[in-house]
Amino acid sequence: MHWRASIPVGGTPGRANSVLAPPTSVASETDEGTPRSFSLFQNYPNPFNSETHIAFHLPRTEHLSLKIFNLTGQLVTTLMEGVYRAGRHRIPWDGRDDRGESAGSGIFFYRLTTETLQSTRTMVLVK
Repeated sequence: MHWRASIPVGGTPGRANSVLAPPTSVASETDEGTPRSFSLFQNYPNPFNSETHIAFHLPRTEHLSLKIFNLTGQLVTTLMEGVYRAGRHRIPWDGRDDRGESAGSGIFFYRLTTETLQSTRTMVLVK
């Protein structure tokens, strides 16, 4: 599910000025039931300044990891690692590395790896 917002940017509202974004709140589990397939969504907001959220769906309980890498492929931080229940999950990232220091402006990759699948997406941090 995505939301579309139309914001006038020096012009008339419409499709050219629309932003497609995921909902801002995704619960760990909802009344909609267990997701039928694995999904990793685009972080929101993107680009971001102070914090972004990464949402994903798991159709079954699995061991997984969610890691952030910089443009050169170096590990910046591991946001989560362990066994997670089937359902809808949303994880925040504050733009800091494993040492608690700001990662700085740039392009980053986030990779979600499960026992059977791996998915990677791109995000932009603007300080």
